Amino acid sequence: MGGVDQADQSIAVYRTAIRGKKWWWVLFTYMLDLAVANSWRIYVMTAEDKLDQLQFRRSIVRRYLKNVGIERSDGRRRKPSSIMPGMSQDGVGNFPQKLPSQVLCVVYHMKARWQCKKCIKILCIEKGCFEKYHT
Repeated sequence: MGGVDQADQSIAVYRTAIRGKKWWWVLFTYMLDLAVANSWRIYVMTAEDKLDQLQFRRSIVRRYLKNVGIERSDGRRRKPSSIMPGMSQDGVGNFPQKLPSQVLCVVYHMKARWQCKKCIKILCIEKGCFEKYHT
């Protein structure tokens, strides 16, 4: 039981303290902490210049931030709608087709019952999304 106790002790020292609303988040953070703690153990056994666990974790984070970078959020949750310029804005063959049920419009993200026959995008006619999308 010595190995299990050492692993639990290594994890408990710098446990990830982010609470999530999903049931799997606790398992995910535990597995992430376990992987980092095991990596640190291997690093301590093999490296000449030894770092403590906090410095090791910080070096991992710095490496990821250096490679990936931080993307700044502009507060929007949805991606902008993808408009195909060659096909949707040529003005030829863009006819509305009524749908049996309501679906979200790609421009204003409201409920709509119309779809363009040519580009197969859900658009509402009442708010002018159909013309706005195709111009």
